[in-house]
Amino acid sequence: MLFHRFVLVLLCLCQLGISQATIDETKVWNDFLAWLKTQPAVAAEAMVPEYKPYLIKSGLSEGQANRYVSILQRLVKEKRLEVIASDFDRIYVTDASWFKKTPNAFLTRVVSDLKPGRAVDVSMGQGRNSLFLAETGWDVTGFDVATEGLRIARERADKSGLKITTVRATHQDFDFGRDRWDLVVMTYSQAPTNRPEFIQRIYDGLKPGGLVLVEDSEGSHPRTTTDNFLLKWFGDFRILRYETANTGCEWGNPESPVYRLFAQKP
Repeated sequence: MLFHRFVLVLLCLCQLGISQATIDETKVWNDFLAWLKTQPAVAAEAMVPEYKPYLIKSGLSEGQANRYVSILQRLVKEKRLEVIASDFDRIYVTDASWFKKTPNAFLTRVVSDLKPGRAVDVSMGQGRNSLFLAETGWDVTGFDVATEGLRIARERADKSGLKITTVRATHQDFDFGRDRWDLVVMTYSQAPTNRPEFIQRIYDGLKPGGLVLVEDSEGSHPRTTTDNFLLKWFGDFRILRYETANTGCEWGNPESPVYRLFAQKP
């Protein structure tokens, strides 16, 4: 009798192991992303616990739902790029009022007297800066990970009769090339501007005399405004303009401290 119970326990454990081993994590992930598209623009990581009731309603047991949630909590950390893209895709198709949809004010001021050339818009989003530059005669390429942002940018360009080039890429894999650009624009781009290797790629990509414009909030890189770190990071450039302010943030809290830099490659 004891032997029979032992065998039964082993069979149950084997069945449990098989059921767990046969979970298709790719399908779990893709189903979660599809569900996210129907949800408010909240960070994917925060939405994982909210997915459990949906799973149970779809027919899974509580134990199975817990297993799926556990898998997703791991995957959202492993698939950071897909998570970021999904988050921004949902943001860009909403009517969110906490980010500006008009061209960056700093950009419109500093380029007003410049001769148009080739520009790259880093993390272009819905294309507000790319469209402005194209309208003023620049040959513009913009890149982003958010497919919805790129789609909206292209639609707006077509509607306005403007030409822009859009590329789906990350900060890491976009090819800035060498001596290629007259202007690099980074406004609220989440670009790793505190990493020397990234700054070097921008430096190499600019033509001699080429310009780089940066505006972002203190939250992106803490202590940037208080210690003027941005000036150190762009030490190989000629600084044409640098300023900090406690108001004017165009993404998130408008009262957040911001920093702005306009610099030139020698």
